[in-house]
Amino acid sequence: MTDSERDDGETPRIRLQHCEGTVPLLRGTDLDAMTTEAMLEQTMRADAQRKGVPRKHYDPNWQPRHEKGQPLDKDTEDYRKASEAAVKGLPPVNSLTWMEVQLFDNGPSTGKHAHTQYVLKLTGTTAAAGALLTEDKRSLSTTRYCYLSTPKNFVRNLKRKKAQHALSAEEWTLVAAMMEDIEDRPDALIGALSCKFHGEGTVRSNGQFAYVTWKDGFPVMTLYQHFHWIGEMDGIRLELGTPPNIRADRKPTACKWYGRKYSEDFKKLLDADPQQALREKMAKWKKAA
Repeated sequence: MTDSERDDGETPRIRLQHCEGTVPLLRGTDLDAMTTEAMLEQTMRADAQRKGVPRKHYDPNWQPRHEKGQPLDKDTEDYRKASEAAVKGLPPVNSLTWMEVQLFDNGPSTGKHAHTQYVLKLTGTTAAAGALLTEDKRSLSTTRYCYLSTPKNFVRNLKRKKAQHALSAEEWTLVAAMMEDIEDRPDALIGALSCKFHGEGTVRSNGQFAYVTWKDGFPVMTLYQHFHWIGEMDGIRLELGTPPNIRADRKPTACKWYGRKYSEDFKKLLDADPQQALREKMAKWKKAA
């Protein structure tokens, strides 16, 4: 499949990246991959933890803790910053150094209340490529979930949202463009990116939606992003395959389909680093132990 652009009337113009399998073809803009700060990221992080530096200063998924039974103060600066980060969602895909997408199959609802069969988990980071060689990528990443439903149910649920969760005019335009993409795909599933945030429940990421179609029995994930505060749009299409590591004792609801992307800078750094394969093997041994 080739890149596509939309420019008809009110339909937003979006350029999608597409690649098959898990070949890393994300555009990379990171020029600081080999800086001293990047290569010492793991040491600096460990030093910060040893000195008692608050986790909120280096963890992108940090949320303010709250003791059960205590009133929640939503007027603090920490709570405001964490809530703003929750609403922003994933960074623009063209700025991501590393990204992975997992699709879970929780089985049919069979009468269960509030049960979603297919759920996407999207994780990505804009950290310097050099830092990702020595540090756990997920600890430096932002994670969002997308609970998928049929297009009809998706639009119906959006219209039932309360005023504070309602879509803006720009978001409705984006949703309309996505619905046109999948109008001839009866097997398509669509949803909005979100995350759990204490005191607010499930927080929807502004202007970020994804849908899944199927090709030869495997899912194809398409992500649309609209950042109204900077006036930019982005998107990516990724074909998912089987997970790279499948354990014999894995749960039935574990990740069923998987895909990932690297920026060009990160891919070059991996190819030039002869110790990367050894580090990954040692990490697997350590996890197994």
